[in-house]
Amino acid sequence: MALYFWERSEDSLTLALIACCLYTDMIKLLPTYDTEGKTKYETYVEEFESLAIGVLEECNGIDPEFTLYLVEGESSLWGGFNCLQLAAQSVRRKFISSQACQNSLDFAWCHGMRANMLITSAILILPFLLYFDHILSWEDKRPHVSVNYNHRSVTRSTKNAGDVLDQESISHQYSKHSAPVQRNFKEKIKMFYTAPKTKFCLYTVGVWCLLI
Repeated sequence: MALYFWERSEDSLTLALIACCLYTDMIKLLPTYDTEGKTKYETYVEEFESLAIGVLEECNGIDPEFTLYLVEGESSLWGGFNCLQLAAQSVRRKFISSQACQNSLDFAWCHGMRANMLITSAILILPFLLYFDHILSWEDKRPHVSVNYNHRSVTRSTKNAGDVLDQESISHQYSKHSAPVQRNFKEKIKMFYTAPKTKFCLYTVGVWCLLI
């Protein structure tokens, strides 16, 4: 029944992950002796995760840029959660390890910075290097997006997760693609030192200093 409604849903990616969350919670509520029920629900979780990955990979093959917004777009119908948060809640490691999710996590980790660890370390020591645009480049991407689906012609098949989404008309709201942008020095300082990657480097250096 869940698969029947999923096939006819508009937001197939989010609903597949919602199903994973629901079945995962149902597994936790089962008594320890009900191994048969646990196995059945685990099979359902894996099935819906595979469907979600199939939809995501097909979208990523068509438009990798917009797939990031599908992954990060918050769903108002489901408490404002996005696909990454739902996947983390149900511990869907295969989904999180997909290329689109890793691209999203990489952007969050670096705050859009394009620099290797050597350049990052050099800027930590010499912050004035942020003045020079050719040393460090940035990507611009809206961190919060609202994704709306307007399906006009959708053909789905339950035989293969890769065939779940054949034709889909998507109306989305964003003004800029991820592209190198120019920032002033104050913005660069703020984004550089608040990036998780930079904080990790600072904490690592601090720990080594304490050990020495």
